Amino acid sequence: MQKFVSDEKAVEGMPIRLIIALIVGVVVLGAMVSAIGEFKPARTMSASVVKTGANDLSGGNLIALRGSGEISSSFKAIVRVVDVDGNPVSGANVVISGLGGAGSNVTNSTGIAVIESAADIHLNENQNEGYLSIEVTASGFNNYRNDNAIKVVRVR
Repeated sequence: MQKFVSDEKAVEGMPIRLIIALIVGVVVLGAMVSAIGEFKPARTMSASVVKTGANDLSGGNLIALRGSGEISSSFKAIVRVVDVDGNPVSGANVVISGLGGAGSNVTNSTGIAVIESAADIHLNENQNEGYLSIEVTASGFNNYRNDNAIKVVRVR
């Protein structure tokens, strides 16, 4: 302790070190506040099924499959994706899946995606209905998911 008090360099250098630390701290704090100011929260979007069907696009969000026993069929769907203000979301990735089938596409400038199944949907012998889900992802938006977006029913 005696050595520190008698050393004039330590006492003289202390205020300079504090000023340098203060300047560095202010610069770092300014950078952090600047970064927070540029942060934009993700927006909300929604998707709706315009038309869908097994062989044609006649129904809304219902696909009717005819037959008995196990049934397999391809499907087509038109999906519209919009933000909370009703503006179309272009470039959104839309995936429809369920019942063993799936299909995907990207929305155009009007927010429309035309999706054809890459894998067929199936209703088992003892299954009269099921659902296809829609999942939508887009840059700058929260992900959207609807597990009961399209109903598939067996008609005899």
